[in-house]
Amino acid sequence: MKNIFAVKGIGDYLLQVSLIILSLLIATGLNRCNEGRKDGEKLDNYLVAIEKDLEKELSSVNSNLRDAQNDYRDLRRAISAGRHPDTDSLQLSIARVLQVVVRGVYRGFSPTTYELMQGTGDVLLIEDLNYRNQLAAISDFRRSYLRDDLKDHDRRVLLLGEKLGEFVNLPCALENRGNLSCVTDPEGYRLKMGNHLMILYRAVELRLFHLDIAQELTGDGLEATRKRLGD
Repeated sequence: MKNIFAVKGIGDYLLQVSLIILSLLIATGLNRCNEGRKDGEKLDNYLVAIEKDLEKELSSVNSNLRDAQNDYRDLRRAISAGRHPDTDSLQLSIARVLQVVVRGVYRGFSPTTYELMQGTGDVLLIEDLNYRNQLAAISDFRRSYLRDDLKDHDRRVLLLGEKLGEFVNLPCALENRGNLSCVTDPEGYRLKMGNHLMILYRAVELRLFHLDIAQELTGDGLEATRKRLGD
């Protein structure tokens, strides 16, 4: 009877086992390589979408920053002019307040690609922690400050319009750009309106501060994204 433990038999057996193990390792390596390539392509697609998101976000921030700067300028002039007793200053002050009341703000707060990646767990495809933290900071600041600022601004402007209506016929003033014929209580405006304007003025200062930060965060994030797409 042939000895299955003969040296030749053992050598053939070990060779077969080695070939099987090698083939499994190759298959596993190829599978991982394919998965890595798919993940890389997926991340590239995400980065393109993130770039577009950040471009829109930066445009939104810039629009809101311009509006806030205009509000700041108009309120400052309204406060200054409202302190003078002459009718021209009164008309100028009311016209500036009306500019703030009717000025709109840009809202662009649809879910971003980064936020969707967080929800699916695909955010882990971004292995660079510094870059991932950049995107997280933009998202968190947007959600925690910019949205709240807009809500607060809307509320304060609504209150300002209601207060202005105590001294001015608003439909008339809006149609005639603050003409003095629309002012129902000029003395009340001079005595009482200044405090309300100052409150909104300080709120706009804070909003400007937040928008400056958002502009820097978003600009840096966009630059970092474009760098990765260019690599």
